[in-house]
Amino acid sequence: MTTTLSIPENALTVKDIEPFLALTTRLRTSLPALAETGGAANRQLCAEAIRLGINAAVPTQWLYSGFSGHPDDDFDLHIALPIRSRVLGLPGSNFAVHYVPAFRCAHYTYTGSWRDLGGVYEALFTQFYAADYVYDGCVREVYRVVDQQGMNNCVTDIQIGLAGQLPGI
Repeated sequence: MTTTLSIPENALTVKDIEPFLALTTRLRTSLPALAETGGAANRQLCAEAIRLGINAAVPTQWLYSGFSGHPDDDFDLHIALPIRSRVLGLPGSNFAVHYVPAFRCAHYTYTGSWRDLGGVYEALFTQFYAADYVYDGCVREVYRVVDQQGMNNCVTDIQIGLAGQLPGI
């Protein structure tokens, strides 16, 4: 089955993301390993949130820094779960509570399967550079809707960092 991506022209809008408090975990990974390592870290983060009495039903955010898009390049991934309640205890050794800084980005909300994200990013970065934006090496993804049974129903906010801002965490 072939999927045709429908990304409108001028899909990106500039947006300022407010800082927020989050339970986080960090790992070094690559595109080929991302689904496995990132997925495992995300599950561990949600389990830690539940242990600490934090609502794990809010959308997780994946913050990529040093991300080139090349499969052979490693990058840093911080997975952040926003905290809107009191934390009941101290996070385990693989976790921390951080303020995630404000972030100026070119933003697009994508609805569809994560399997198609490579093509989505290709289209978005083409628009990004055509608009004369300068990439700061950071990307954030906010997983608004996760539907493992109907992947085409997933909703992901894609935030491409604009140069001149401090990278996340």
